[in-house]
Amino acid sequence: VVGEAGNQTTKSGEESFFAKGVLNVPLVKDRLAVRLTAYDFDNGGYIDDVYLGEKNANDEHTWGGRLGVRFTPTDNLVITSTTYYQDLKTDANYELYENVAVETPASANLSRQPFYDKLWMTNLAVDYDFKLAQLSYSFSYQDREVERYGDQTRFIIYSIFRRNPAICTEAALRDRSCLATVPGSFVPLNSWATETTKAQIHELRLTSRTEGKLRWTAGMYYENRDTRRWGQVAETTDDGVLRFDSAGKAIGRIFARLNNGDRKQWALFGEADYEVAPGIKATAGLRWSDTSRREVQN
Repeated sequence: VVGEAGNQTTKSGEESFFAKGVLNVPLVKDRLAVRLTAYDFDNGGYIDDVYLGEKNANDEHTWGGRLGVRFTPTDNLVITSTTYYQDLKTDANYELYENVAVETPASANLSRQPFYDKLWMTNLAVDYDFKLAQLSYSFSYQDREVERYGDQTRFIIYSIFRRNPAICTEAALRDRSCLATVPGSFVPLNSWATETTKAQIHELRLTSRTEGKLRWTAGMYYENRDTRRWGQVAETTDDGVLRFDSAGKAIGRIFARLNNGDRKQWALFGEADYEVAPGIKATAGLRWSDTSRREVQN
């Protein structure tokens, strides 16, 4: 067992803390073992969001772990499994505005921009030694969800409603007098997007292990990937918070788009090496694949 913990400080920011550890457990001598790692990082913010009145707004919290298992039931068979999970959250982005930064790093957002990222991955590998050849199988699975926010207030003010930056200045944005010149309830404006990816990959290959001039590999591959992207743009509250109803619809929404896609691929491959003379080797390979892709947008 190995563990470590500590803290650090950032000038003009908050304290940061971390903890991490590793646990190795040999369950059956030379046959079965488990390795577990875990970590937790709490990074204090150091960027002040001056327009929203948030000090040290960009704090971040990340935690996760990995579990590995290695099983050797016979001298010819090895089974290895690895599973990994991570959860990341930031309360604001790391964008800096030099025109508002006086003594400390600062940003000038008009709506809040947190970021979330959850990732789960697992892999199973099986290797069997036939002496003359080795059979290897690998399975991988990924499940990831990313959620991000983006302040669109300046875009709609200057690009859509064509306000003059010389009149609608940063000072006018900060005291909200510029926002009052935009008709309707369009500002502050925020974009929200989430992307979910689920993918699985299988690969099976047979590789020669004999001594001689000829070496070869043959195998097959399969991939199945599903992606879902959902984006919305809506007005926020005066303090920059984007709100949602019970169905997940952004309140005050002016735009939305949903994309669903999937990708599938089959492949067969082979490769051979032949030593035609000492130090000279000829290689030939062939790969056939069939890929299909579908994308639906609403």
